Amino acid sequence: MDRREIIVKQIAKYGIFCLSVFILYIFQSIPGFLSIFGIKPVLIIPFCITLSMLDESWQSGIVYLVGGLLTDLSCGRIVGTFSIQILLVCLAGMIAVKFFFRPSRRNFYLFSFVSMTIMLSVDFFFYFIC
Repeated sequence: MDRREIIVKQIAKYGIFCLSVFILYIFQSIPGFLSIFGIKPVLIIPFCITLSMLDESWQSGIVYLVGGLLTDLSCGRIVGTFSIQILLVCLAGMIAVKFFFRPSRRNFYLFSFVSMTIMLSVDFFFYFIC
C-alpha cells in the first residue's frame, strides 16, 4: 500500500465513525423512540467510550468532539459541557486499556456504566441543583 491509500482509508474510517455518531444522534433525538416514562436514551456517549477503548489514535478525538457537540445539542445544555467530559472520559478509557486492563466486552460495559454515571451525575448536579 502506498501512503495515499492509507490516508484515504483513514479518512473513510473516521468519516464512517462520524456518520454513525450522527445516526445515533438522530435516533437519540426522535421523540418517543425507546423512551421509558419520558426518559430518552443516551446513545452517543457509550459509542464514543467504546470507540476510545478500541481505537487508540489521536484522530478519533474528532469523533469524540462531534459526539460531544451533538450530545450538547440534543440535551439542550451549554455548548461544550459534554464535549469536554467526553474527551476526558475517552482519554481515561484509552489510558485504562493501554495500562490497566485488557479490552473485553465486560470491561467495556463496566467502564461505560461507571463513566456515564459520573458524567450524568455531574450534569445533574450543575444543571438542576446549582
